[in-house]
Amino acid sequence: MAKRRRLDSNARRQPEGQHSPSLLSKISEIIKQVFEKQSAGLFILLLLTVIGTVFKDFILLNKIYLFKDMGSDSINFNYPQYAHIADYFRNEGFPRWSFNQGMGQNITGFNIPDPFNLILVLLEKKYIAWGLAFTEIFKIVLSGVLFFLFLRKATTSAFAAVAGGLMYACCSFNISGSTWNTCSTEALCLAFMLYAFEIFFQQRQWFLLPPAFAFVTLIQPLDLYLFGLFLGVYMTFRFLESRVWELKDFAILGFKTAACGFLGVAMSSFFLLSNVLMVLESPRVAGGAGYFQGCLRTPYLVLRARHTI
Repeated sequence: MAKRRRLDSNARRQPEGQHSPSLLSKISEIIKQVFEKQSAGLFILLLLTVIGTVFKDFILLNKIYLFKDMGSDSINFNYPQYAHIADYFRNEGFPRWSFNQGMGQNITGFNIPDPFNLILVLLEKKYIAWGLAFTEIFKIVLSGVLFFLFLRKATTSAFAAVAGGLMYACCSFNISGSTWNTCSTEALCLAFMLYAFEIFFQQRQWFLLPPAFAFVTLIQPLDLYLFGLFLGVYMTFRFLESRVWELKDFAILGFKTAACGFLGVAMSSFFLLSNVLMVLESPRVAGGAGYFQGCLRTPYLVLRARHTI
């Protein structure tokens, strides 16, 4: 009888190397399941909590989104520009040429194509200063959402998508750079382009890719080169990581992506020439305030030595 009891107790023992799940592993498994099932809702909740905390005073209209220190362009250039274009809309019509800016300048480019700037200039002038914060908040939230959707497409980890989306939306380029009113727009453009490409790469649906290129071209033509170069590198590594290397397949993918890019540029062509002319005529590019020609003539080591001295 005692022998049988010993045999029964040995049978109930777990095999060597197997242990009952600990409390920590159970908790981690529950968290993983929550992230997998409720990742979108959890991301939106966390993002709105962070943004609401950071921009609380601006949301409650205790402060306006104009700065005198690092983001001094907001009060020295952006706000006066928006106010001027708002007046032009009401008094003259569609913004074209204005003698109230410098000695006379084209004011169509970079202002009207940006949909977020267009929202501001269509407001009454007295509301523009208060609306700046809300347009920036909207851009930051939307860029985080698009980057979250991109990561959900590109990776199977919901935790990585939630964490990556939060870090992208709340990075210094977005938060601090939003005081210039341009960096947050560029972050949104890049997130939109990556998400559109991932849908094209996985599902062969190209309808979002041309608008993504068009949006970039409207905001800043120079970014079309920078973002296009980045997308080319990303496309190469994405192809190598997920598919068997075939030069023909990769060339077809690159050709179709470039075709979508040209279509996007054509969609934005109405404003493209105006934007390019404003860049070329800027004193920072072709004028005396720029260092472009000087940098071409001076070796890098000499420039570095002068800067150090």
